[in-house]
Amino acid sequence: MRKRIALAVLGAGLAVGVASMVSAQKAMPEVSIILNWFAEPPHGGYYAAVQDGLYEKAGVKVKLIPGGPNVAGYSLVATGKAEFAQMDTAGILQSREQGLPVVGVFADLQLSPQVLMFHKENPIKGFADLAGRQVAVTPGAPYWDYIVAKYKLEGKVQQVNYSGQVATFLSNKKLVSQGYAVAEPYTIEQAGGDIDYLLVSDSGFSPYGVLGTNEDFLKNNRAVVKAVVEASQEGWNRYVANPDKYGPAIKVDNKDLTPGFLAWSGNATVKFAVGKDGQVKKLGFGTMQLSRWNEIYKALKAVGILKKDQVVQQAFNTTFIKKP
Repeated sequence: MRKRIALAVLGAGLAVGVASMVSAQKAMPEVSIILNWFAEPPHGGYYAAVQDGLYEKAGVKVKLIPGGPNVAGYSLVATGKAEFAQMDTAGILQSREQGLPVVGVFADLQLSPQVLMFHKENPIKGFADLAGRQVAVTPGAPYWDYIVAKYKLEGKVQQVNYSGQVATFLSNKKLVSQGYAVAEPYTIEQAGGDIDYLLVSDSGFSPYGVLGTNEDFLKNNRAVVKAVVEASQEGWNRYVANPDKYGPAIKVDNKDLTPGFLAWSGNATVKFAVGKDGQVKKLGFGTMQLSRWNEIYKALKAVGILKKDQVVQQAFNTTFIKKP
């Protein structure tokens, strides 16, 4: 009899335990991260966190949603239709001026890979040398407005709309074109081009790549934000240590990527993710400094992109970033 009672109690306990586990799994919050473009190596740390189960280990389920030209990550987060999105320093400050309640919580790129590419047979030594050249850029790009103002290029540059077509750049050896150091150079060189570039961050306009969320979501779901940031931080630490390991996971969401591009771009992404000022090693991956945010704020104010005063410190939050 005692044996039967003991087994019954044990069975009931196991049932309760299993039920609790199932309940806990069902209760695990689910959030989405809107990527800023189609899946590529600059998103690698998030894919590493998903592949290695770091989000679930931290207590949250994360769905990565590739972006594109018609995906408005800022608006989706601001309106509560998505919990997180990849943003950048300038975009967050501009969005906040427009009344969108977005805030940065983690820097996935310490340096922007934005560049101005040129053919080596028509070299450029510095930004002032853009005078007299034709430059293909996206209209209204904050970094370009800053460069034009700082280097007194107004009326001295023939600005044309960036088409996104590599063939256009290859066919015009005198054209200067915007691009990303982790993408277009590979494609152009594979097509026979011989190019170099100016890194936009060297102009003095150096925004962070930022994981952003909604202010209210941050306020009301701090445990979830903490889990996402800490898992993303570890994911990025793993990605920069071995980008090749996570290339296949990225390719699942972007089947057009070749193994060669994934390897090249993955290794190129590392230096932009880590930066060159030593802050990541000292303060942890994802760290952000008020001084850098203030530099972008002042630059945007100087060229008239931002009209109103802001408390810049309120635009980002580094509470959940772990130090080494």
